[in-house]
Amino acid sequence: MNRLYFDFETRSECNIKTHGAWLYAKHPSTIPLCLAYAINDEPVKLLDKEFWEYNTEIPYAILKLISEGDYVAVAHNAFFEQSIWRNILVKRFSWPDIPIEKWVDTMAKARVFSIPGSLKGAGDALDLSTKKDKSGEYLVPRLCSPKKPSKKDPGRWDNDPEKMESLFSYCMDDVRTMRLLDHRLPDLNDREKRVWIEDQRMNFHGVPVDLKLGEACLGLISSYNSELNLKLNNLTNHAVQKASALPALKRWLSDILDEDVEFLDKAAIAKYLNNPEIPEYIKDVLAIRQQLGKSSVKKYQRFIDMTDPEDNRSRQALEYHRATTGRWGGRGIQMHNLPRGNAKFGFVKKDMVVDELANIIKHKDMELMHLLFNDAAEVFSSAIRGMIVPDHGQELFCVDYAQIEARVLMWLAGEQEGLELFVQGLDPYLDMAKKIFDNPNLTKENNNSERQLGKCTILGAGYQMGWKRFKEQAATPPYFLTLDDEMAKQAIGSYRSTYSRIRDFWYAMNDAAMEAVRTSSTVECGKIKFGTRGGFLLMQLPSKRFLAYYKPINTKREFTEAQRKKIIEEGEEWRLDKIQLTYMTEENRVFKRTAAYGGMLVEHATQAIARDIMANGLINISDSGKYTNLLTVHDECITQAPIGSGSVEEVIKLMTDLPEWAEGCPIEAEGWKGLRYHK
Repeated sequence: MNRLYFDFETRSECNIKTHGAWLYAKHPSTIPLCLAYAINDEPVKLLDKEFWEYNTEIPYAILKLISEGDYVAVAHNAFFEQSIWRNILVKRFSWPDIPIEKWVDTMAKARVFSIPGSLKGAGDALDLSTKKDKSGEYLVPRLCSPKKPSKKDPGRWDNDPEKMESLFSYCMDDVRTMRLLDHRLPDLNDREKRVWIEDQRMNFHGVPVDLKLGEACLGLISSYNSELNLKLNNLTNHAVQKASALPALKRWLSDILDEDVEFLDKAAIAKYLNNPEIPEYIKDVLAIRQQLGKSSVKKYQRFIDMTDPEDNRSRQALEYHRATTGRWGGRGIQMHNLPRGNAKFGFVKKDMVVDELANIIKHKDMELMHLLFNDAAEVFSSAIRGMIVPDHGQELFCVDYAQIEARVLMWLAGEQEGLELFVQGLDPYLDMAKKIFDNPNLTKENNNSERQLGKCTILGAGYQMGWKRFKEQAATPPYFLTLDDEMAKQAIGSYRSTYSRIRDFWYAMNDAAMEAVRTSSTVECGKIKFGTRGGFLLMQLPSKRFLAYYKPINTKREFTEAQRKKIIEEGEEWRLDKIQLTYMTEENRVFKRTAAYGGMLVEHATQAIARDIMANGLINISDSGKYTNLLTVHDECITQAPIGSGSVEEVIKLMTDLPEWAEGCPIEAEGWKGLRYHK
């Protein structure tokens, strides 16, 4: 099959970071500056700025390929190229459309192999003979965005001929680098390509948004901020006029408390608020800073900025294969990080609170808000999920897998005792608590805190976590458990003795991966297989999909006696292995070598299998022909169907109809339907 490679450079008055690729491509000011393209291994060609100003007729070679259908279109971060193609080349210039199924995204291929997703990062990691030109970092901001007019140059755009020629060369080099990357990495297999297509369909359909709610909320937030800033100004005797004036607030606190206040992040404010020796008026000041600093409030503006007012949809909310495991990440609005919200409203049922909050906010009455609620900021935070609504005439169906990681882990490790708890519908959290406290009489109704520890243990101890880190995790949301050292050790010890097959599985996975690297052979470990190919360690999952670890090396390690003692005290004896598997991965945009261990490999396998089950459910829903998938958030699917045509039970059945490879995995799901998203 022929491969058509191409890359656009464009300019626009629209800020792509603020509004996203879809609205950027739709903006009337957006125009191509050039299109570099190549067919197969032929020389790269360029349609330059002059072409787009005076010609715009599709080159015959491209038209012939598209007409005959024997092709795929290859781009890096293909959503952008597809958006430009659909909104400009098709709508303005009458070029033929390229359906989603015909696209290949080299960024998706890079993600699958766990190398950096950027073209530059992928090229550097794989040491391609042609790499992305760094000159783009200088040229793109200057040529593709409006400049500030000056007396010397009053124009809005920089059209310097030399810079433009450099941009054209840069664009052509991008195609060469992308083509090398495409040759270096294999295409997605048929099943994974279907998952990517579903990802693109969700991104192009978009998430329907209630813009009126967002606009009403921003108006109330503005009034609320003014009220609180006025109160802050009075409390500080005019020393701090706005909560956003962080340096002034730190100076005021330092003077009042007679200490150097260096940090005022979430943790620091919580520490001051929980200190009984801090005067109440200072706590009031810090509470104002806390309320006005809620990131959820800022998301309302993000929703509005990234929503198309023509159809009230926000697009490209998902990022395919963002994690090593293949799980989705969020883009733009970051719908994976929406707050749960804690606002309560009288005797209204929990699943109706967001609906009622949205109705109240739309009244735009700040006095009513104060009358009904103590904390308006919490109302805004709690209502933000309600920005997501179905399209007109549709209703939402939201289905969430129940305890999917714990279930998959038990199934993967062959832990029959744990599996039986799920199969019989018993409470694994309570069962774990009974073992931790050696008390068979604990109940869910009377021993909530003990059950919370059981839950924290089941969900946190399955990946070889030591007692010290477990103690720290238990103290964080949503558990808020204060444990002493002995209780943390007891929880970890109880888990490992109860689920010894999982404990043994950690070490077996580590040994199998290292053996595969050492011998360059295929090594089986239960339902998992390890092997090496082309500089990668590959972990084959039951679905036949693989996870990739680049440049794996078994590395010798040395420890001092003090280091050994500290590691043992923290309950992380696995770190004492003299030989350890390491590989290259991207962390915080830095591509570096990192260490693997059995618990981490088990975590990757478990989360990857959970992701494959989610992907299978999404495809089942889509293939039913009745529902339109909108979004997947963690272990939850959000889909829609015409009102009255679907049911929660049907969506649950589609989500839990497992493929043959997952036979015996006790997956369950629960869900609801409605006209506004909530948690």
